[in-house]
Amino acid sequence: MADDGDLAMNLEFWMTNLPQKLKSVPVIHLAIPGSHDSFTSSITMKSRIAPDADNIIKKMSWLGPLLKYFMVNWSRTQSLSAMEQLEKGIRYFDLRIATKRNTNDLYIVHGLYADKVQNVLDTIVSFLESHPQEVIAVYRSDAARFGQPMFWPSCSFPNPWPNTVSTTKLFAVLDYGLKNRKPNNSYISQCILTPSYGFIITHLFSTLKQKCATDFEKQKLDWIDHQKPGETGMNVVITDFVELSDCKYVKDVINLNELLLNMKSSDTVVTTLDEYAK
Repeated sequence: MADDGDLAMNLEFWMTNLPQKLKSVPVIHLAIPGSHDSFTSSITMKSRIAPDADNIIKKMSWLGPLLKYFMVNWSRTQSLSAMEQLEKGIRYFDLRIATKRNTNDLYIVHGLYADKVQNVLDTIVSFLESHPQEVIAVYRSDAARFGQPMFWPSCSFPNPWPNTVSTTKLFAVLDYGLKNRKPNNSYISQCILTPSYGFIITHLFSTLKQKCATDFEKQKLDWIDHQKPGETGMNVVITDFVELSDCKYVKDVINLNELLLNMKSSDTVVTTLDEYAK
């Protein structure tokens, strides 16, 4: 930990460098930065339309490159690769996954196909091998469909989707969710704006990054600065384009954990960072 109390001084090792008191705090009570639709930076004009795309998009596939141009601009939610996000302090990843015809591989999708899931997992494993005191969570709401009973059920990680482009409605949903979260569960706050088709058409020649991330950045950071971690506070928060403002989102979320240094320790018996490290 830095002498000036900046918990985010070294984003790559921020969990490793936490004070011992914070390593004894349950993981579900720490403030942890995550990314939404985490691994879409590899979406390009060459990407094929994915199964999660709406039917109206699939029916418009005859538009070819023109359709693809707009889809790339509004489907890509992150600019950084998996390793870059890890090095910038992201410790929670949100995956949307689909198969691809004539292959046995799983792929990241968000309207269009992105990277192979295996490539992403290999990157995470490689990072953890050289950063053994960092803890990473990977979220997939449909894990049961793939016959993986060892995964934690999604109900242990409530992840409500606000599904709005209105900042007023978004913050109302986020505040309500935190106020009513269960203290013995993790909780994911989706601090994202979700554009409707009408919104996209109105801003067709702009991008998701500009209209729903860059223009939203100040309001998002203001909301985060008014949060606190702990049993009834923020746990995981996810957003788009985590690198904006020199990763200020990541730094602000991590530094919320300073508030825990003066809080009374919880008696709840759940996993802590120290227990993960063992």
